[in-house]
Amino acid sequence: MKTRLPLPTLLCLALSCAFFSAHAAPSPDAVPEDAKRFGVTDYQAKPISRGVHLIRIHMTNHFGRVADVSILRIDYPNTEARLALHESYATSRKYRTTSEVATAYRALAAINGTFFWDPGYPWNTLRWHGKSIGRANLKGWGIAFNDRDRKLYFGTMTTNIVAAYDNIICGGSMTITNGLNAVPEKKWKDAPHPRTFIGRAKGDVVFLAIFDGRQPGHAIGVNYYEGSELMRAFGCVDGFFIDGGGSSTMAIRETALLGADGDDPKCVVVNQVSDYNSKTGERHIERPVLDQVLLLDEKSVQPGDEWMKPIDFEEEQRRIRERKEAEKKAAAEKKAAEKKAAAEKAAAEKAKKAAESAK
Repeated sequence: MKTRLPLPTLLCLALSCAFFSAHAAPSPDAVPEDAKRFGVTDYQAKPISRGVHLIRIHMTNHFGRVADVSILRIDYPNTEARLALHESYATSRKYRTTSEVATAYRALAAINGTFFWDPGYPWNTLRWHGKSIGRANLKGWGIAFNDRDRKLYFGTMTTNIVAAYDNIICGGSMTITNGLNAVPEKKWKDAPHPRTFIGRAKGDVVFLAIFDGRQPGHAIGVNYYEGSELMRAFGCVDGFFIDGGGSSTMAIRETALLGADGDDPKCVVVNQVSDYNSKTGERHIERPVLDQVLLLDEKSVQPGDEWMKPIDFEEEQRRIRERKEAEKKAAAEKKAAEKKAAAEKAAAEKAKKAAESAK
């Protein structure tokens, strides 16, 4: 006996199938169907480890502009590699380049981390090895993962999430939720720049994407909305923007890129970074940044104490505040002394003129 399903049930099933097929991560072997509208002229997908592909895609009409993107596709259930985080400033009181940190960890790959401003503060919540750094902003949206297992969390940060995860990095902006572009309409026309995005498709397929920019003839960049549309084309149902500009960097272990054996830990930059030296004319200079998102595998190691021993961040900030207050006080005293000296000089000249007039 055949059972006929009610029409509303059939419609719901059809819509569900359409949603999941539209938001499942497409195979890395071919250009995603929804990305073809951007005028893809070059698409290369190279496996660099089991379950991990480096995708390079060049487009001639990505919202009317040329775009060049480097994407790390991580099929989390089918790889032993795991995400990790390194906070450079909290260990060495200095920023480090992404390739330098990746090499120190013998990482498979790495991208730059979140927004930051001097001295060593992340723009949003950052938690590293169980230690919270920066503002206690629990309203941000980001990604959380542990040192002890490969558990991932994408979503809004809450007190419970902070307590449950060792590492948290919050984005500058949530851009994709439930498979939909979440960028406010007022930002759809924002200026294009280099950008760094993290996204996740169904089945815990994670995407780390670097959009090149600020380089006419190569790539101008994207805004939040435009970058998110390409991430959605790759099946992302969750996504956020973490940083951009000259910080946007992706580094890959060189032996993995070449498909070669060996223990050389050297990681090389694979995108075209935008920083340059206006005095010397040198271009494509990798920028040191606050923190890095790493992809570690069986060849990776934990660096020595110089890299891993956190400083007392609160004490560090107190020390910096005291130094700045001392500098401000010294500058004020210098200004007052200069003003006094100028007044005394003016008075002396006035007295001299008066004495000459009296003669």
